[in-house]
Amino acid sequence: MSGGKSVPASMGPGEEVWAQQSIWSQVANGLKGSLDRLRTVSLLLTIAAAVLATAAAEVSGVSTDASRVLALLAAVAAALIPVVRNRLNRQQLLDWTEARSISEALKAEIYSFLSGTGPYRGGDRGTLLLARLDEHVGTVGDSLLQARVGIRAVDRPLPPVSDVPSYLQLRVEGQITYYEDTASQLKRRVSWLHGIETILAIVAAVLSAVAATFQVHQASAWVAVITTVAAALIAHATAARYDYQIAEYERTALTLHQLLVRRSQTASPTPEDDDQFVQRCENSLAQQNRAWVTKWTSGAPQ
Repeated sequence: MSGGKSVPASMGPGEEVWAQQSIWSQVANGLKGSLDRLRTVSLLLTIAAAVLATAAAEVSGVSTDASRVLALLAAVAAALIPVVRNRLNRQQLLDWTEARSISEALKAEIYSFLSGTGPYRGGDRGTLLLARLDEHVGTVGDSLLQARVGIRAVDRPLPPVSDVPSYLQLRVEGQITYYEDTASQLKRRVSWLHGIETILAIVAAVLSAVAATFQVHQASAWVAVITTVAAALIAHATAARYDYQIAEYERTALTLHQLLVRRSQTASPTPEDDDQFVQRCENSLAQQNRAWVTKWTSGAPQ
C-alpha cells in the first residue's frame, strides 16, 4: 500500500507525504471527536437519569401525570446509558490512537526530510521518504481504512523548513508552544471540574444538615443526586486522563526546551551535530506519542 494512491506527476514525494499526513490527522481528529461526544453524552445521561428519577418521586404527591412523565424520561435516559457506552469500544479507541500515531510519524518524516538531516541527506531521499510512507501505512486495519473513506487532504503548502535553523524555529519552538498552551488549557479545565466538585460537596453537606436538623426528607433525596453527579464528573475526568496529559505535555515541552539550550551552546555545529539534534527532537516527540498511546489503550474497554 503506498499511502492510498500513487504520486501524481505534479506532486513530489514531500507534497505526497504531507497530503497523507493531512488525511490521517483528520481521521484521528474525527475519531477523537466521536469519542469525546460519546463520553459527554454518557455523562449528561447519567446526570439526567438521577435528576429526573428524584424529581419524579418529589412531584408524585403534587401531580401524578408529571411524576409519570419524569419517571419515563428518567427510564429512557438510564436505558440509553449502556447503549452509548457500548459504542465506546476498544477498537474505536485503538483506531483513534493508531491514526494519531500515523499522523505524527508522517509529520516527523516530513520535517526530517525538509531539514535534510539523518537519512535524508542522500540523493535518493525522495525515494526513501515514500518508502517510509509505505512502512507507516502498510499495516492499517480494515476499520481504520473505513474511517479514512471520503476524507481529502487539506490544500496547504509544505512547512517552510529548508535547514536546521528553520527546523528549530518552526518545528521545535512550535511544538514547545503547542504543548505548553495545551497543558494550560487542560489545567484550567481540571480546575473548573474540581471547582464544580467542591461546590457540589458543599451543597450536599448543607442539604444533609438540613435533612438531619429539620427532618426534611426531600433534602436527603437530593443529596444522593448530587453525590451521583459528582461521581459522574470524576469518572468523566478520569476517562479523559486530563492529569496525565498535563504532565506529559509539560514534560515534553521541557525536554525540547533543554535540547534547544544545548543546541545554543554549540558554537559551530557539524552535520553530525545537526543530525543528532533533529533525531533527539523527533525521538522526544515520538516517545511522548508512544507513552500517550500506551496510556490511552491500557485499561481501555474490551
